[in-house]
Amino acid sequence: MQGIAAITSLGPDCTSYEGGCQRGEAWSALDISHHELVINWGLNLTSIFGILGVYLLSMYLAFEEQEATMSTSTAQLMRFLQQENTRLQQENEVLQEENRALHRYMDALEDLHWAAQRITSEENLLDLLDQILYNAMVVIRAEDGSLLLLDEETDELVFAVVHGDIRGELRGYRIGGDIGIAGWVATESEPLIVDNPRQDWRFSPQIDEAFGFVTRSILCVPMITRGKLVGVIELLNKYDGNKFIETDATLLSILAHVAATALEDMRSRFDAEEA
Repeated sequence: MQGIAAITSLGPDCTSYEGGCQRGEAWSALDISHHELVINWGLNLTSIFGILGVYLLSMYLAFEEQEATMSTSTAQLMRFLQQENTRLQQENEVLQEENRALHRYMDALEDLHWAAQRITSEENLLDLLDQILYNAMVVIRAEDGSLLLLDEETDELVFAVVHGDIRGELRGYRIGGDIGIAGWVATESEPLIVDNPRQDWRFSPQIDEAFGFVTRSILCVPMITRGKLVGVIELLNKYDGNKFIETDATLLSILAHVAATALEDMRSRFDAEEA
């Protein structure tokens, strides 16, 4: 009875009294090892998936950053190309306008050449001077202009031909031969461009104040032929607020020379007839 009681007291995991439950302990240890292995594998898989997830996330973020950088670069390139296209279009428009102006200038020179050949009286000369001034304003795109002749007896500049807002009031008006921009050009016999007259010491506000005029910019050239000054041509206020440039001064100087030569030729012819 004691043996049976002893065996019974060993429990279900023991099959041998004398073995002291050794076989049962082995099975229990095996179960524990299998359980630990599963747990370890689970932990390893969790770590692997975690690392893989972090890697994939970093790769995705890097891709997104690269794509954003490429998008920014592409946008910047597109803006640059658009700006360049606009700039080239503007330059092309300027070149086309200069080309048209050159054609107008050549046509004007041809007209003036033939008009100069037909001068037979002082009236014809004034018509020619008026035409020269008008053509100069059209070619150079000035709003106002005047042609002043030098009165050698009084040393004054006389507004002989005028185009613009105060044409009627200004014609025949006299200023001192050394007054204002026109006087400086007459004295120095040099062309002059003034973009901001009010800030230039050579500018005289006499005409502006007398006739309520506003001078914004000036191009003035001397009328010289055979080394003699006969007057000046002055253009005011270029259209669209643009500035006069050296090319304008060159063109106007050529027209001024045509006018001066025609004037002196007529004077010489009249003097010869009177003699």
